[in-house]
Amino acid sequence: MTEEVEKYLDSEAMAAVLSVKASTLRTWILEGKLPPSSYLRIGNRYRFSMPRVIAALTPTPTLEDDVGLNEAVETTETAAVAVPTDTTEIDDPNENQIDDAQEIE
Repeated sequence: MTEEVEKYLDSEAMAAVLSVKASTLRTWILEGKLPPSSYLRIGNRYRFSMPRVIAALTPTPTLEDDVGLNEAVETTETAAVAVPTDTTEIDDPNENQIDDAQEIE
């Protein structure tokens, strides 16, 4: 059997895949956004594992995200349903008008 060897991309190639500059990759490394398992450092050069870099940069939904989403949906549904059912407070525009016939009498 042949075992697949993981391919690593240099900084320029990885940056092109992500549509960023190579310096951005180095910044992400320094900030800890890219874990050491997603790249190799050989001297002053880096080699990146594309699947691991993409996995590291892909946000994973959390329970708080789900709760916030549910609250937003409930608020939207409530707002859409919140229609006044009591029409007694609505002013009738014809209520204060006096008929010409009533004035003459």
